[in-house]
Amino acid sequence: MLGLLIAAPFYWLLVDTTSSPDLWAGGAAALIAAGAYNAAYLESRENAAIRLRWLRIVLRELAKVPVGVAIVCREVFAQALAPRRRRGVIEVEPFDAGEGSAHDLGRRALVEGFRSFAPNTVVIGVDPDHDRLLFHRLGPGR
Repeated sequence: MLGLLIAAPFYWLLVDTTSSPDLWAGGAAALIAAGAYNAAYLESRENAAIRLRWLRIVLRELAKVPVGVAIVCREVFAQALAPRRRRGVIEVEPFDAGEGSAHDLGRRALVEGFRSFAPNTVVIGVDPDHDRLLFHRLGPGR
């Protein structure tokens, strides 16, 4: 139920319309998102803990959103004018994955979720064997 309460308003804000087909599609999308949220919640075997000082990651990533939107717009126009096979890069950066404690899981979840928040960056995942973070970035690297 919580997943539905979270997903439905976001969909409605994104489509910004009240036409019947869009609302039906939104309802279906919200139900699917709610089911996925509940499945993920039920599947978790360990709790994750987040330290308050890690919230600076969230603020830093939120600040990158306007720049990320500008990069995506620039890349869309550049692709329309001069198509290329690739416009993004896979990047790797050091990341201490930890040993799997509740705080390690929380930090990983926070980094994976909020590093993907800016529209030009998607976290692929954390490689705990080599302590690194893998992500795809649209546009030029750093």
